[in-house]
Amino acid sequence: MSFIGLFILIVWSVAELVKRLRAPVSVQAAASAIVFLALAVATHRRLALWSDNVRLWTHATDVTESNFTAEDYLGLALNAAGRSQEAMPHFARAAQIDPAFPYPYIHMGIYLHQQNDLQGALRNYQKVIALTNDDESHYGEVCHRIIVNMASAYAELGDLAKAPSKVTR
Repeated sequence: MSFIGLFILIVWSVAELVKRLRAPVSVQAAASAIVFLALAVATHRRLALWSDNVRLWTHATDVTESNFTAEDYLGLALNAAGRSQEAMPHFARAAQIDPAFPYPYIHMGIYLHQQNDLQGALRNYQKVIALTNDDESHYGEVCHRIIVNMASAYAELGDLAKAPSKVTR
């Protein structure tokens, strides 16, 4: 999609060039066919990147530097593809690039919780609460879900007495 403007520019430029050269109709047709094929090949190559989310976000991390959003979304795509363990380094990289971005900590906390690393999960959940505490209007639902996850982790640790004091503000 991002190439539509470029393709229009190329087509118009070739049309203008052929017009200025006063080329015969057969040359105009051949030039049109060559341009069409070249643009079709370029489109086909770009569409391959959109075939699945893992491929798309892998490409995004390959062609950009320090892109915390791309790293986080690649982690989510890997997780959705059943490759959760491969997702963790991307969540960690997203958190390293932008330590104030709460979502990688959510994703790492959930993964660690699922792996029964409850202390690791709680550290990530607490980081999310610390990062989002001052912005209820944007992160209210996120905080609620994290507080529920924290209560669950404390319950699994058998530490119900601590759960309310740790998850209330």
